[in-house]
Amino acid sequence: MPFRPDALLLATGNSGKFLEMEAILREGLGISSIGLGDLGLVGEPEEDGLSFVANARLKAEYWFSRARLPTLADDSGLVIPCLEGWPGIHSARIAKADRDRRALVLETLGKAGFSYELESTGVPAWFECALVLKAPEKEWIAEGRLHGVLKLHETGTEGFGYDPIFYLPDSRSLANRPPAQKNSLSHRSLALQSLMKKMLAE
Repeated sequence: MPFRPDALLLATGNSGKFLEMEAILREGLGISSIGLGDLGLVGEPEEDGLSFVANARLKAEYWFSRARLPTLADDSGLVIPCLEGWPGIHSARIAKADRDRRALVLETLGKAGFSYELESTGVPAWFECALVLKAPEKEWIAEGRLHGVLKLHETGTEGFGYDPIFYLPDSRSLANRPPAQKNSLSHRSLALQSLMKKMLAE
């Protein structure tokens, strides 16, 4: 029988991620979400995995062991090929604030000689998301990627993280889109769609 939960524990303390995944699950899949705060759960595991999947699994297993509910965890970040994949799994940890992270990425690209590209065509990059769903007797893994380019100027007020400097082929940043539109094409949306297909296929 396919595994189709009525609700999932979303194992993230990032409010932006929670709201995005909660909306995708509710509107696209009809699944309710439970937050860590709803259960009074605090703390977090050490994210010492060497890949997005490894870190997502660490979080899913940690929170499942505490809540004993079907638990969905993600690990995601910005991958820049010309910087050998940096910041990658360290995307959320290169600085404390979103604005500082964006500034550091742009500064690093400039120092690496990509100032002209940032001003004109943009620097190729992608957002990557790995999801791990931990249930009592089963685990599912899915991944999603959203390709675009990084540009020097920030636009838009929606989204979070690196969204204001990440542009798609229509020359609009992810932060310059209504939440519903972003949720329909994001790397997390692609990963969630893949995850649900795997679950329902069993």
